[in-house]
Amino acid sequence: MMADLHPWISISRGCCGAAALFVALVPTPALNLFGIGRAIRNKNRVDLFSLLALFCYVEAFGFAILLQRATAGDLIFFIPVWQKLWYQFGELMRNMPELVGALSDAAPLRRILEKGTASARQTNGQKLGCTKGSLELVNVSFTYPGMDKPVIDRLNMAIKPATKVALLGPSGAGKTTLLRIFMRYLSPSSGVVLINGQNIENIDKDSFHNFVGIMPQMPYIFNTTVMENIRLGKADASDEEVYEGCRNAMIHDTIMARPHGDNTQIGEQGGFLSGGEKQRIEFARLFFKAAQGYFIRRANG
Repeated sequence: MMADLHPWISISRGCCGAAALFVALVPTPALNLFGIGRAIRNKNRVDLFSLLALFCYVEAFGFAILLQRATAGDLIFFIPVWQKLWYQFGELMRNMPELVGALSDAAPLRRILEKGTASARQTNGQKLGCTKGSLELVNVSFTYPGMDKPVIDRLNMAIKPATKVALLGPSGAGKTTLLRIFMRYLSPSSGVVLINGQNIENIDKDSFHNFVGIMPQMPYIFNTTVMENIRLGKADASDEEVYEGCRNAMIHDTIMARPHGDNTQIGEQGGFLSGGEKQRIEFARLFFKAAQGYFIRRANG
């Protein structure tokens, strides 16, 4: 039976191809002349193509039935199979822009991870010898690829332990670039950055990340409980350590006042929290991490 249907399947494929070309190439104003402009406004073109292709298959089977090359049972069998296949295809096409965007966003992260691995192999992973927390920049310059003018030009700075330093300046002055250099997301074009007298490029990355904590401009909150969100700063932290971090961030009472306390689900991207509560959860992560240095973006936000 399937061998006899081969010519009709070929015809249906041709119809599908024609339908796809029609939907993809004909502009929407012209489609209105064919009476399907409303369908395009109400559905995306993947859905419309699916409907047209299904119509072509039904038409091909109709011809096959008339010529006694197929039966109505064959048609009834193929329709649900077709619908399942096209549902999956449609979901893939609808999510393709998000997938492409996610892959594009992941490219810088991949470069950071590859750079970190190469740096660890090159430096043999030196450990931080002292944890007094001094930071020094010696003739640090940085120029982005393709740019002639450096964003940071021969900067010298010394930050003593237990001091607070604020970097102020207009947009484009290099504040974010300098923070990325501090966090080893970027390497200086020239000069060195020293922590406790050691070049940060020669420090084992695990040792370095245990030494510093960073508060991003936009807190990263995940769709899980308050406790699990805070524990991201230190996976093996005890409950008491988490509570202490919450108290230091002055959010402990707010959390415990909720119906489920620290097991409260806070929604996608912290949708059930205010902006200030999100920031305090991020601060709680930093506090119980007990790092020796903190980098905070827009601390007055």
